[in-house]
Amino acid sequence: MSNKHLTELAEIESLVINEDSSSIADPPQENKESLRKDKNTGFKKSIDKVVQPVMDNVITRVEDVSEKVIEATSKLNQLTPKVKKKHLTLEEKQEFYLQAAIEAIQEIGPGCSMENIASKAGVSKPIIYKVFKDRNGLIAAIGSFCEGSITKQINEALTDGSETIHTDPRAVLISAIYTYVCFMEQNQNLYLFLRQNSASSTLSNNFVTIVAKQVSITIDEFLHHFGMDTGPAELWGNSIVGMIGQATEWWIEHKILSRQRMVDYLVSLLWSGFEGIAIDSGVNIYNK
Repeated sequence: MSNKHLTELAEIESLVINEDSSSIADPPQENKESLRKDKNTGFKKSIDKVVQPVMDNVITRVEDVSEKVIEATSKLNQLTPKVKKKHLTLEEKQEFYLQAAIEAIQEIGPGCSMENIASKAGVSKPIIYKVFKDRNGLIAAIGSFCEGSITKQINEALTDGSETIHTDPRAVLISAIYTYVCFMEQNQNLYLFLRQNSASSTLSNNFVTIVAKQVSITIDEFLHHFGMDTGPAELWGNSIVGMIGQATEWWIEHKILSRQRMVDYLVSLLWSGFEGIAIDSGVNIYNK
């Protein structure tokens, strides 16, 4: 509190004291409470006149400091990656620029340019090309990231938990399709980016091939477990992945169904097929 405000506060207290001494010596009992309330109210109002400006000033200064801290933190966050990159290994730089590329593509869309990616990373294009050898090297890294992510998630959906292909194959089918649809929906910009770049056409094919291989292995295990012919496992695996992939792309573009209903329809179609095959083979897939 400033000297000026302290002086004003002292003057107010003096006025209140003088006011007390000049008051009636023995006011009637019924007036004492009223006088006390009036004095307290007047004193509080006088105090507020002194304190409130001080509090307003403090709040303003705190807000100013907060804004400066936020501004400084923002500048530090922008500067830190640029400083750190000088001390990173080649692998760490590749990881850093890969994450920047993924974030840029997710934010901007499949039309994201190398300029956009370089801007996101806070460097120039030649630096990124140097780290990945060339433009195709960066695209290949993005493709590998997508392949690794979907492979891990689909594998978990096919094998995780107690609902295995042996105990509850329909639940496994639902989990796998739902996982694939969710992944494609959340990463559609990455997938379309890869597909639209001529250098990544092989990568997008690998993406489908990896998933189809996993599904084929699961179908083979399913057929073998229930004593049915495993010959068509690979054909069915590739056919199912192709169908679901095309259906998912259509759904992402149009969105005329909820995600859950879309998955339910696909599961109903495929499970009916497996049930029919089991019936033709004289196999009860529910009580095995």
